[in-house]
Amino acid sequence: MLNYKLDTTNELLTSRIGLITLAHAIQVLDLSKTIDQHFPASGSNCALKASTFINTLVLSQHEGGECLNDTVHIAKDKALRLVTNQKAPTPQTIGTWLRRLGKDNQGVKALQKANKTLLKATLNNCKNITLDIDASEVIANKVDTQWTYKGNKDYMSMVGHIAQTGQIVATDFKAGNVSPNTDNLGFIKICQDALPKGINIKKT
Repeated sequence: MLNYKLDTTNELLTSRIGLITLAHAIQVLDLSKTIDQHFPASGSNCALKASTFINTLVLSQHEGGECLNDTVHIAKDKALRLVTNQKAPTPQTIGTWLRRLGKDNQGVKALQKANKTLLKATLNNCKNITLDIDASEVIANKVDTQWTYKGNKDYMSMVGHIAQTGQIVATDFKAGNVSPNTDNLGFIKICQDALPKGINIKKT
């Protein structure tokens, strides 16, 4: 029989060690600075920056979060927050921030600018990309959702990916009852405009 003794410890532990890599990538790409440059300021010196909200959502989604309430996992993980130096707003605060950005599509416009900057930094000297477009079903319990061909009440968005890297170029948010392939040419043009200058769509 093996005799051993377990010691207690006050050290912080986390089961989300995989998110450290993502947090490191955010730091290396200086993504927080890019986000704060393009998103509208809150108007208060005490308010959280846009990057705090987006970084929290990014970490939560990579953990498998499906709704705003799932961001509490990030907030409660003191070890993760210590290593990533990441603040975590409450789900209610995030929801209020998202609704404010929904006015006049402020958030979408800012996200497009930030994403273009990110694509420029990560695609390096790439001149041509292959565009992969596909519909992505977003099931939501909203009053204005419509029935889709899959038999769900939701939204059906088009998403444009770079085939070589998997990066998202642009999205087109559509109601569930709108056919995903409606105006594909128009969406391809949106994707081309979303690419950094000098990078073109070689084929789709």
